[in-house]
Parts: sequence; structure tokens; C-alpha cells
Amino acid sequence: MHEIRVDQGENRLYITLTGSIRADESRTISAAAQQALAGLKARFACIVDLTRFKMKPGDAEWLLDLQDLLTTAGVSEIIHVGDRQHQELLEKGGRRSSYSGRLVHDLESAIRAVEQRE
Repeated sequence: MHEIRVDQGENRLYITLTGSIRADESRTISAAAQQALAGLKARFACIVDLTRFKMKPGDAEWLLDLQDLLTTAGVSEIIHVGDRQHQELLEKGGRRSSYSGRLVHDLESAIRAVEQRE
């Protein structure tokens, strides 16, 4: 399951991933994120909540594609909420693209991190 929410006032995109994501759902998530980007200005922030996401080996590729989409759209910062298992994904993303997100352990920390950059 997933949820994508736009906060135009704060110029933020929130993505929440829950459980296991099937290949067809990953395409739906990417399309929904693309659509949501229309409501944001350049240098938007993105918070991706992975705390209830059950990552499988094949997930890294589409998650990195999603990060590339956000980078191309002008994201200024991507904050991932998760644990150590997600750290490897961030490191791989940093090697693959020009952007590497930050990892925090709860949503409140993610919001504080974004507000501090503003």
C-alpha cells in the first residue's frame, strides 16, 4: 500500500509505503508521484516514510527510479524515515545519482530536518 500527499503551502511531498509493494503497484506509485509533482514548486522537500515498508531485494531499483524522478523534478531534499535496513538503499542511490537522501528514525525528526533547511 502507499499514500502520496502534497502540502502546497509548505512545498512538500509526503510518500508513505506500507507492507510489500508488487511490481504493478510500483508503477502506480511512480505515476501518482509524477502527478503530485504538478502541485509543487522547484526546490520542494520530500519525506518518504518507510517505517512499515517490507523491503524486498527487487524494490531497490524502482525506489531509486522514484528518487531519480524527484531529483529531475527539482527536489531540494529527500528525508527517509526508516531504520538501518534502508541505509544501504540510500548509499546505493547516492552512488547511482547526484543525490543521496538522509535517513531519520521518526516522522517528527524528518519534519524538523526539513524546517531547519527552510
